[in-house]
Amino acid sequence: MRGARREWLIVVLVVVVVFALTTAVIKIIGGAQPVAGHASAAGGDAVVPPAGTELINSDSGLSYRLPVTNWRPEPTIGAVGTITLNNGALRSPYECGSGYDARGQLGSGRAAVADPALLARSVASQAAAQFYSETLPTGPLTPTVTAGTTTTTQRRLPNGQVVSGAIATAFATQKTDPCLAARGEVAVLVLRLSDRDAVLVVNGDLSGGPAHPAPPTQGELMGIIDSAELVG
Repeated sequence: MRGARREWLIVVLVVVVVFALTTAVIKIIGGAQPVAGHASAAGGDAVVPPAGTELINSDSGLSYRLPVTNWRPEPTIGAVGTITLNNGALRSPYECGSGYDARGQLGSGRAAVADPALLARSVASQAAAQFYSETLPTGPLTPTVTAGTTTTTQRRLPNGQVVSGAIATAFATQKTDPCLAARGEVAVLVLRLSDRDAVLVVNGDLSGGPAHPAPPTQGELMGIIDSAELVG
């Protein structure tokens, strides 16, 4: 029976060795597994996605980034004049009275080639009047619109080419509808491309309206404008 015992011992030793090797391999592989909820580079550690959401509109040729909180993507915003705004977002939608409003909205589109400063001022004033107008039981609500500042700006195409443009602001005020902000701002970025003007419209309440949700700050609105880049 010694021969049978020797064979049994050999089998046990083989099982122990195989188990040890398997455990070591599992430990080595396990340390490289991606963490749930995070993007992971191949062969690297888990990478946390950057803050905010990037929206890209190939029609306008612009990308822009939302703040980390309070904004949600809204693919179609509508139109300001002849410019259709897509790849947009809403800030803090809320219900008031018999309808829904939002503390801000944004979107981008294209326009025919024009002087960037003139176009930015025109779109800003037109959007301010449109976003804060409403038909009430007592009649139409038409806000008072005042022009803000207009400044020049530049961005680079992916190929390095510098593109010139302008940023303009306009303000709307109204005291008739308590569900709407008493004062709101529209900021417009226009960049001159060879075949079109790229347009980004960013709107936000500044004061008034309901106590909650709170309105954005002007810095928040301009931060979105500043994040805009040309994608082609």
